[in-house]
Amino acid sequence: MRLLLIFVVGLIMPAAVVASSGAVIDAPSGDSCSITGTGTNYTAVINIPANGIEQGGFAFGAPVTTVSTVGASGTVSRTSLPANTNVAVMMPAAAVPGASVTLSLTTSGPIPGAFTIVPANIDGTTWFEPVICQHPVGSPTPSNNFTAQKTATYDNKTGVWHEVVTVPGPGKLVYAHRTLATTGTPRPLVWAGKASASKAGQVTLTLKPTPAGRAALKASGRIKLSLNIQFSPTNSKPANQLVPLTLKK
Repeated sequence: MRLLLIFVVGLIMPAAVVASSGAVIDAPSGDSCSITGTGTNYTAVINIPANGIEQGGFAFGAPVTTVSTVGASGTVSRTSLPANTNVAVMMPAAAVPGASVTLSLTTSGPIPGAFTIVPANIDGTTWFEPVICQHPVGSPTPSNNFTAQKTATYDNKTGVWHEVVTVPGPGKLVYAHRTLATTGTPRPLVWAGKASASKAGQVTLTLKPTPAGRAALKASGRIKLSLNIQFSPTNSKPANQLVPLTLKK
């Protein structure tokens, strides 16, 4: 069962924390809590376990100093609160075991890291141990760092070279001979291509000579080029490397 109680709470973040006194801290409630939001708007979802007990309110931990309700039922309390809290919202109807309580918070500034909420029993006379609402930590950006071998291996059966690239995770690779021409059309010595990686590890790029590349190989026994490789990790920015290669049979 999901109990949706929306409270708009105004928070001011002071340099020092004002602790309250006079309340009793009891056993753990078993609640779990998550908090989302940025800037001055946050949502806390408190899940009461199915084998838990009814709860009548929640106190807000440091660094909260002021609270007000706007357009919602609920009673603001500032007395008989647990240590390190100084304001609480008492609900008009108790939250029963298995319920989820949603609190909508409006603050005067960002809340870094975690946020503490202390549940109360049904009549608000006893408080349970504090529950930490962890402020979400963004997923790390996938790395786009990759390495490419400086020497490609020739495959005599197929007449192509294999260039091995090591990537940090899933993504796509595209590659092409970087050519410069003062006049006319650039003549790449190997065909452009692409490959994909489903996980971190080695990926093999196939370098097949173009007609211009075969002519260069016949004339000098080698193909010298700069291979432009781009790796685009899944959900991250692409990275490029220019790899000088000399292709020999």
